[in-house]
Order: sequence, then C-alpha cells, then structure tokens
Amino acid sequence: MEGPRVVIWIFTSLCNLNCPHCYAYRFRGVNELTLKEKLRLVKEMGELGVEHVGISGGEPLIHKDIIPIIKTLTDHDISISIVTNAQHVREDVVRTLSECNVHLYVSLDGPKEVHDKIRGAGSYDRIMKSIEKFREHGVDYSMVMAINKLNYRYVKDFIFESIRLNSNFASFIPTMKSGKAILTGVRIDFKNFMWAIRVIDDTSRELSYPISLWCTPFASIIVKSKYIRSSYCRTQDIVDVDPAGNLLLCDVIDIRVSSVKGRTLSQAVKEYYLNDVVWSVINPPKIPKPCMECPLHYKCKSGCYARALIEYNDLNAGDPLCPKVVEWRKHSKIKIV
Repeated sequence: MEGPRVVIWIFTSLCNLNCPHCYAYRFRGVNELTLKEKLRLVKEMGELGVEHVGISGGEPLIHKDIIPIIKTLTDHDISISIVTNAQHVREDVVRTLSECNVHLYVSLDGPKEVHDKIRGAGSYDRIMKSIEKFREHGVDYSMVMAINKLNYRYVKDFIFESIRLNSNFASFIPTMKSGKAILTGVRIDFKNFMWAIRVIDDTSRELSYPISLWCTPFASIIVKSKYIRSSYCRTQDIVDVDPAGNLLLCDVIDIRVSSVKGRTLSQAVKEYYLNDVVWSVINPPKIPKPCMECPLHYKCKSGCYARALIEYNDLNAGDPLCPKVVEWRKHSKIKIV
C-alpha cells in the first residue's frame, strides 16, 4: 500500500496569540512529540516517499524545534510550507527558511483595523516588519485569510493588501465550528460565505489575480474566474498529524485513527488506510442526491466531511457550505443537528 504524498502536520499548539477562530486551540496542553520523536517521524516520512509537509500550529516559527525540523525535512528532499502569524520571527529562523526554500502562508485577517481587532493591537505592524525580513532574505511567501463572521466583508480589501505586499497569490479558508470558534461563535455561515465567494470571484476576474480556496471543493460550480483554484481532500494522498503524533481523519475534528507513538509511521499509515471510517470518506458508500448528480462528484465526493460531521453529525451528509447541498436540504426539509 502506497503512503501519502502530503502530510499536514499540526506541529505545535504553542502560540503567541489567542485568536477567536483558532481550530488548534483544542490541542493546548497536549503532550507534544519530543524532538527525538519528531526527527524520527521526519526520517520515516522520507522513507515512505512523502513529498511535501504543510506545517501549522499554533505558531511553528517560535518553536524551539523548528530549525532542526526544517533542515531535516530538506535533507530528505521533502518540500515545506508553513502557516504563520508572522508576529516574531528570529533572524536565524528567517535564514533557515530562505536556505531551505520554505514557502510561508502569512495569516492576515483584512486591513489593519480589522486584523488588529481580531488578533490584537500591533499585530498588523508586526506582520509588516516580518515581511520586510522575508523580502530581505528572499523568503517565498503568500497571504492567507481565515474567513469568519468578523472579517468576511473585507475579502476584497484582503486581496488588495495581498497585491500590495507582493504576494503572488492569495488564499482563503472558511472558519469552521472547531476549537476556539466553538466558544466564540465566529465560524462563517452559508449566507455570508456565499457573499464573500462572489466578491472574491469578481475581484479575481477584475484584477486577473490568482486565488486559492482552501476547504472549498465545490468552488468550480459557483465561481467564474479562471484564476481561482480549489483542492480536494477526500483522497489517499493526504494524512493529517497532530502535535502528539496522532493521525487524524481531519485536522479540525478529533477522530484519531492511528498514532506514531510506539510504532513506525509506515505501521501507523497502514492502520490508517485500513480504517473503515477513513475509507468511508475516501470512497463514500452513499452521498446526497445533488452530489451524485453534480459533475464534480468524482472529485468532491460530497465536499468537506469535517463540516458535514460538525453541522449534520454525518461525514457524508453533504457540505454545509455548498449551495447545491443547502438548497436540497432546504426543500427536503432535512433537519440540521
């Protein structure tokens, strides 16, 4: 059985901010892997043929282990991207990012007044200082916005900010009802997300600017811009790992399928792919009627299963942000859990 091409690694729950939409908040206080365990995990990723590791947190760039991990991943010919709030980035970390060709996704929540309201006074200016360092050292970066009810009206401003900051493209991810967002209630709902998508679509076409829509597999049925791309996660190519070394069904829901504790990554991945729940996501036995009739069904496979579980209590009930699913449930009078 082949292993994953991509590992999404929630590297740490350690963070220097306390954002109201943080899905990784739920990992606060877990016993994270030791450096020795992390280095072994990286070595086994290389042996398994992993091609790319996407590191997130928490805030990975303030972690004491980040430099040896980046260097070891590079030694195993594994490409790296890191999601960062870019608040405090040491010079030695910036040099390592540059030397190892790491791509940074810098989190920005909109124009200065909006970003500071969400992340704290002064946080916007600290990002600008970090970006100056990235430019100076030739670090590759782009901007990413977590769309939620606090900032969805500023998606166009975010795109203009991305262009001003020389970001080659901009990314958007819808905030889900997970982690801190459960407590704060800031997750994006269908109506407001559709409004934001229309603005993103129009702006992308108007400016000929590339956009990446994360966790929005149904995007191509509603957007017209040829500059917008989305991805699909119901695949055997991707595995999510949490700070404690658990292999998760998805990094926003707490379904632990396997673990690298006490076993090799190869053994953990084998257990992962033999799991019935995992296969019900990769090859869903049944999906809603509008999904079966949709031209994207063979890739989308009823959309984000994490959102479906959170909102409908069923992994394969259809994506709560997909207009086809929402319309069908409305007319079918299916209750939302």
